[in-house]
Amino acid sequence: MSYSKTMILNLLLAVLGAVLIKITKAGVPELKRYKENPLRQVSAGIVIMLVLLGCSALRSGFYGEPLTTLAFIGYPFRTALKFVAWSFTVGISEELFFRCWLQKFIERISGSEWVGLMAATLVFGLSHCIFGFSLEHAVYTSLIGFVFGFVFIKWKGCTIYSLMIAHSLYDMIISTYSP
Repeated sequence: MSYSKTMILNLLLAVLGAVLIKITKAGVPELKRYKENPLRQVSAGIVIMLVLLGCSALRSGFYGEPLTTLAFIGYPFRTALKFVAWSFTVGISEELFFRCWLQKFIERISGSEWVGLMAATLVFGLSHCIFGFSLEHAVYTSLIGFVFGFVFIKWKGCTIYSLMIAHSLYDMIISTYSP
């Protein structure tokens, strides 16, 4: 999928997430946590991203594949800038939709944070099949989504903003997508 289509899709996902949050009120308390200690939120995001990088390194070692990181550094400046913008757009929109709205909405209607977590994890992983990735990639993406969702409900210092930071940095460091 082209860079422009991916950006548009993710911007639409962010708008959809924001509209659904406004309509259903699911996720509103999580969005209001922006006033909490910003350093703690950034630190939590970096820790989560490092854990996910470790998972990627283990996966890479298991399959005997090299782990490509910071691919955008070799891009021309404008392309690298687009890549960074893409990374943050994806990180923010997916966390807003999948964790802040979907996970919290299903948690509220089911009465169980675990049902919300598992449903959001499954939908997150399957949504990545849209881009033509393999089932293996969808399962791995589901595991990443599980980590995001799990720390979101269990780590008191983690906010939706921590997840947006972690997701954006992870995509920026790991992704080899070229706009």
